[in-house]
Amino acid sequence: MNDKQVNSVSAQKQPKLVRNRGGCLSCRKRKVKCDEMKPECKRCSKSNYVCFWPKDGNESLSHRSNFKLVKKSNSEIKFISMNKNTIKKAGVIDEDALIRRYIRENTLSVVPTILNGMNHREMFYYDAFINGFIVSISNQLAHEKLLPGTIIVPRGLQDPMIKKLCISCGESFIFRCQEGNIRNDEIVVKVRNESLNILDELIRRIDNNSIMQCREWMLIYFILWNARQKFLYEGRHAQTINLISGIEAIKLWVETQKVYGNENENVNVNDDHDDSGDLVKFENADIYILGEEKASIEEVKSFMLLDKVVNKRQMIENMKSDKIYKASAFERTLLETFVFNYSCTLLTIDKSLIKCVPSPYEVFKLITPLLETPIFNCPVPWMNNPTMGAALPIIEYQAKIIWLSFQYNDGYDDDVLNEIQHIYTQCENYEIPTIINVDYPDKIIHKLLESCYISKIISIGVYIFATKILQRNKRVEYDEKIRVSIEKMFEILNNISQYSQTGVIAKWAFVVTGCAIIDNEQRRKLRERLLKFIDVLKTGSLRTTVQFLDKVWDDEIGLDALFIEDYLNLLVI
Repeated sequence: MNDKQVNSVSAQKQPKLVRNRGGCLSCRKRKVKCDEMKPECKRCSKSNYVCFWPKDGNESLSHRSNFKLVKKSNSEIKFISMNKNTIKKAGVIDEDALIRRYIRENTLSVVPTILNGMNHREMFYYDAFINGFIVSISNQLAHEKLLPGTIIVPRGLQDPMIKKLCISCGESFIFRCQEGNIRNDEIVVKVRNESLNILDELIRRIDNNSIMQCREWMLIYFILWNARQKFLYEGRHAQTINLISGIEAIKLWVETQKVYGNENENVNVNDDHDDSGDLVKFENADIYILGEEKASIEEVKSFMLLDKVVNKRQMIENMKSDKIYKASAFERTLLETFVFNYSCTLLTIDKSLIKCVPSPYEVFKLITPLLETPIFNCPVPWMNNPTMGAALPIIEYQAKIIWLSFQYNDGYDDDVLNEIQHIYTQCENYEIPTIINVDYPDKIIHKLLESCYISKIISIGVYIFATKILQRNKRVEYDEKIRVSIEKMFEILNNISQYSQTGVIAKWAFVVTGCAIIDNEQRRKLRERLLKFIDVLKTGSLRTTVQFLDKVWDDEIGLDALFIEDYLNLLVI
């Protein structure tokens, strides 16, 4: 056999080379090797490109000739894909950067494979949801299985309705990042249209009696829906309706758990509710909306949802059960997150709907028993409280003192007065919790202590607010005890990092203490600190806090602003 024949045989035996089509479309377009990390590969993250994935992992790029690389904007680089180097350049303290990085990585570790089916736009806003929105609402150093990302992402994105809501939350976060530079009103239009579609889907599920199928999704829905208000605000009226609906959904969830536990079969409940015509009625109060002349279509549909949830709950309650239900880690996180949002939003609720809003006495009686039993053997007990941490008991006082303030104009009976004075005394003498016998690194101990410091700041806010209620006609801002309490607040604030996730937990307390400050240097310090928190968390609610306080300080109106609608209209908490 000659050389030419040998070469011919060797060529026939040599296996045919197959081009590897793995990796994201962005790396393929740039002709670089992709490490195939999802949802964002390291090369795209490092080069600040949006990481796109095909529906079919082996799809050839040549079949997508219109594919274009998308470079992340400056705001997205700063607030969504912040790596350790950019964090150092921004001057963020290392332990705070590591906490945020821990939250992101923990969330990404539970991303389901369903994400492969997202289109370019969905993946882009999902990235904002994971790396921006979720990080911003994860306030505490908690057990990893109690973080919102770990809870919401694996369950929520398996459900088409919640998947849409997650993407909408990502859009809201991007909108908030761009505020102050270029406001993208197209995002607002998209979010509103998507909101209507999501509302329609939830109403259909309730009409179809698929309570067992969607009850977990209902909890996730109301958590995300209310949290999204902090980034893209839809008004006090709509926010109050959603708050009421959330509480009613939790009541429905509790009742179905008592009756059916964790059974998976469908539960059909006959629905004889008549929602014919244009009249939408919430049975627990005298509230009516006729057609769309007096309300937006979003408000009409929100009332429809509220009415249907209440109707279902009343039917389930007729099937009484003596079962005692213990919340899981998943459920505990959702319940605590909601009750925190409720306790903050109370100050700014639409007062025309106040008869519909359940009182904190009712809400905490319902939810607190589900939060009492530690789920994990954490070295520090409040690590089981992923949202409020050590501040959980003091935030209950916060909600109750706001509720009691609504009764001021009606005069006090002895029971109300005694309750206000009890809260006043408890918060005046509140002592910061201590950490003992914990073998953790100093930096971790410091982060855990921040939760304790935040609880003290909130107690000061409650104390000042209670003082104002008891002396409504007096400018208590000038009282010596108030002045001392404000100085104490600043002293404690020095123990909390300027970029700490825990700052958002005390946002109501910052509003109250800010109104009570009369010293210009203290005002400057608080404003500067709030801007630092905004720089990291990007929530619109903190931004409105600065705007609200600027107006209060300019007008020198003090704590009276907390009872005047024109001032409260500036505020989202």
